[in-house]
Amino acid sequence: MENYWQTVVGRQFAAAIQMIRLAVQACPENLWDDRSDGSPFWHLAYHALFFTDFYLSENDRYER
Repeated sequence: MENYWQTVVGRQFAAAIQMIRLAVQACPENLWDDRSDGSPFWHLAYHALFFTDFYLSENDRYER
């Protein structure tokens, strides 16, 4: 049963990463650095990817 849930969660995680990739590719250039509604799009994408890496890392590359 554990393998089943690893597969399910792994597939959902892969789909979420794919959605971030597609959103970055689809973002119009004029919105990439637009700060009129707060943080620019690039910053939100960076934040999502940075913390994905941070929380999935097995070693302590970053001080916590």
